[in-house]
Amino acid sequence: MEGSETIFDLVRASARFVRDNAQDVKINYDAVAAFVKTLDPAEFESKAASRGYPLRFATLEEEVGFWGLLSLLNFGSGFRVPLHQARNRGAFETIQRGLMGMYISGFGSCPPTTTHPVLVPAI
Repeated sequence: MEGSETIFDLVRASARFVRDNAQDVKINYDAVAAFVKTLDPAEFESKAASRGYPLRFATLEEEVGFWGLLSLLNFGSGFRVPLHQARNRGAFETIQRGLMGMYISGFGSCPPTTTHPVLVPAI
């Protein structure tokens, strides 16, 4: 990330770009407001705090990178049946366990002086 940009600044910029340029993406602000009103803050906080993974991330960027990569790998997976046959579990669980193993082993991390678009190394 450059300068004083945070991960949230980058997400907002990406979302703004999609909103402004994608022909098939429309935001229904009334629906967003109605949805937010249905959320129970205490329930949200308890669910957000209990992700249940045995991982300790050194930075927010590292955690966002992990969750982002997990979502990218899982989204639209066309390998559900073969993964279930080969691993006796569904695509999400197979991908989740593989990514956790990759994170724990340090596979794919970069030296602290470099950056990687998805995996941010622990320093």
